[in-house]
Amino acid sequence: MSKSLLKIEDSPDLLKDIESGAVLNTNVNALRAYKAKKAHSSNLENKVNSMEKELKEIKELLLAVLTTSSEKR
Repeated sequence: MSKSLLKIEDSPDLLKDIESGAVLNTNVNALRAYKAKKAHSSNLENKVNSMEKELKEIKELLLAVLTTSSEKR
């Protein structure tokens, strides 16, 4: 371990860089879980955005049909 990194008491996964003051997490499994959760969240966000776009298109089509229908009367 580098001389500029110190273990943080009561937190075996954390190290403190003395030079920068940064706290570093060395738990690789926690990082993987975080990245997986973030990717899943991003995927859900993309799906919601896609559905919003499709609903907007459906609404526009319905309005066009209603406008055309009322003009024919």
